[in-house]
Amino acid sequence: MTHHLKQYSHFDSASEMEGAAVEHTTLHWNEMTKSDRKVLDVIVSHSEEYGAAKLRCKMIEEAIGRSNATVRRAINKLIKLNVIRKFHYLHPVNCGIDANIYVVLPVRAV
Repeated sequence: MTHHLKQYSHFDSASEMEGAAVEHTTLHWNEMTKSDRKVLDVIVSHSEEYGAAKLRCKMIEEAIGRSNATVRRAINKLIKLNVIRKFHYLHPVNCGIDANIYVVLPVRAV
């Protein structure tokens, strides 16, 4: 069912993706809050099998014990810092909006 997530991945293995997440966290430590790092951890942990995570905000909220506003703010900050990318996913059968797809991005040399 979720094999379609592989097309979004930027990495050949889960360890490469996890390494990039650690690098991003180190690079942006002062810009990221504890909640931002927790949101990233949830995305990484749900991305291990396919390199991308299909998550609803509610799932992230429950995983980190924070509010919807905090989760959305953290996601937006991670996007702005080029740590993750978010794709809106439309369900192919009923053409309705489904959970978003989140992908950890490679660290780019500046």
